[in-house]
Amino acid sequence: MRYSHDDVFQLYVNGMQLVSTGYEWKSDLRVNIPDSIAETMKDGKAVIAAHCENRMGGALVDFGLYAELKEAEQTSVDVQATQTHYTFECGDVELKLSFTAPYLLDDLETLARPVNYISYQAKALDGKEHDVAVYFEIDPHKAFRAGQSTQMYEKDGLSLMKTGQENQKLWVDQEKDGRSWGYFYLGTKDDVTCAQGDAAEMRAYFMKEGDLKQMRKSAEKRYAAFAQKLDVDGDFPQHLTAAFDGLYTMAYFGEDLRPYWNKDGKTSIEDLYADAEEDYKEVMAKCYAFDRQLMADAYLAGGKEYAELCALAYRQSVSAFQMSEDSEGELLYFTPQVGPVDEYYPASPLYLRYNPDLVKAMLNPFFYYSESGKWGKPFPPHDLGGYPAVNGQTIGGDMPVEEAGNGLIMTAAIAKMEKNASYAEKHWKTLTQWAEYLLENGTDTGDQLTTDNFAGNCPHHTNLSAKGILGIAAYARLAEMLNKKEEAEKYMDAAHEMTKEWEKAAYAGDHYRLAFDQPDSWGMKYNLIWDRLLGLNLFPERVIQKETDFYLTKMNEFGCPLDSRHSYAKVDWTVWSASLSADRMQFRKLMLPLYKFMNETTDRTPMADLINTDRATIVGFTGRTVVGAYFIRLLEKE
Repeated sequence: MRYSHDDVFQLYVNGMQLVSTGYEWKSDLRVNIPDSIAETMKDGKAVIAAHCENRMGGALVDFGLYAELKEAEQTSVDVQATQTHYTFECGDVELKLSFTAPYLLDDLETLARPVNYISYQAKALDGKEHDVAVYFEIDPHKAFRAGQSTQMYEKDGLSLMKTGQENQKLWVDQEKDGRSWGYFYLGTKDDVTCAQGDAAEMRAYFMKEGDLKQMRKSAEKRYAAFAQKLDVDGDFPQHLTAAFDGLYTMAYFGEDLRPYWNKDGKTSIEDLYADAEEDYKEVMAKCYAFDRQLMADAYLAGGKEYAELCALAYRQSVSAFQMSEDSEGELLYFTPQVGPVDEYYPASPLYLRYNPDLVKAMLNPFFYYSESGKWGKPFPPHDLGGYPAVNGQTIGGDMPVEEAGNGLIMTAAIAKMEKNASYAEKHWKTLTQWAEYLLENGTDTGDQLTTDNFAGNCPHHTNLSAKGILGIAAYARLAEMLNKKEEAEKYMDAAHEMTKEWEKAAYAGDHYRLAFDQPDSWGMKYNLIWDRLLGLNLFPERVIQKETDFYLTKMNEFGCPLDSRHSYAKVDWTVWSASLSADRMQFRKLMLPLYKFMNETTDRTPMADLINTDRATIVGFTGRTVVGAYFIRLLEKE
């Protein structure tokens, strides 16, 4: 029995007293009904009588019977790159539940499918037979706004639920209607029963019958549910498949882009489901194999904690992207905003590690914008607009050195991974223009914006200057690979001279300054990591070692701050700065506080990339693709 009262209260069941209080007022109390009273209720009937004396103030009596069911207890969770596995125990039955996003970067067809699997498997812990069923319920109104419609139907052996806003227009205003675009599907070819109706009614029916087969038709269709009998101790999991059909990804410079999985407009969602169901076992096996290999590789590169951070970051980064082809067959891999380039830059190590073609696909829109004559500036744009229409840069403020350096470094990294510079050759005129701009700009970047401008404006920024120098050297390395000896020599010599200027102007004794004109400043020089990864050999080892040694003197509980102005850290740049050191122990000293933060933070958000170092709370920037930066250490051996 549950009850609330204000003030003196007595409660009887079938004439027998269950509760008697003094002068007090309490709410939501619970009392077990003793066997002596329960015996009088065996015919399913009970007369409940209550009396309450209100002596002053508020007055309240509330009471009711309820059944306390045994709840499933979560016993473990394991977060892997493409999957999260949960284990529950309920009585003598164990349930394994896995959520799988088959983001296999080297398999574009599988990667492009907007499909996730929910797999479940029951096991008897006592060796006996058990009748086990699972119930899934969805409230589409949580995701879609007014005008939402849900349809349950069967086709070609599939049981499907489709939900989304009715009468959708092709392109909508992002702020007003962006959340309600597209259609969500849930279904399977397995034997299931399903229903729409009132949530409480469906749950009660399932608890009684174990399925939804004869669930009555309901005028209330807000909720939808699937129920399935489980094969206890079966050899392979049963599953549901979740899918999203966005219909179109973007209006790209006047061209309506379809998603890659339906680039010819001839593939239906039922076709998608048929392929996903047919490939289920094979894809699951690939995901398990990939997850194991990623953890093994990351463990060797940086230890157990580093491997777990990589697993945590993988899905978050990849899920931010969509993939399409333009009318020329050029692969496009972009976030809804299509950029900024300075977000693709930190994310790039993940994609360089597993499929450099996807880094090309990130850069392709920016090369097109520059080479089509639509941009007209000697450096890359910051972004290209964003959903629903890509028509050019929309975020105010150019970042010339930042984005030119990013574009050149990323292109050189592609060439390094592929061991040829054919992609650079295709865009050589544009790359040359960007390199010339960096050369003309010189060592000191003046008051140009940097990607870290959220921390405050900082003219004469030494880390931005380092990026410009490395961008010039990256161009020289590409020229060398293309046998353009004169250009290679000219730009590499210039980069070496600029490095000497940089070291002299930035020198601050035991470290190097945040800004050339700020003697007492310091900041992470994370861009320097590409000097070693690209084999440019510009900055002397003494510079690298002095910087990394200095970071260890500035450590707080959860890591080293980004620079001397604040106590917060940027996790992508923390990983890159930690990777500056070839010493494994020094790397771990800088990384372990970040691992500690991710375990202990009290904020329940997607993985953040701007965190406090002196307390276990985030500052902002959650759920972003930049966490692909964690994989920088895995590029060391490539």
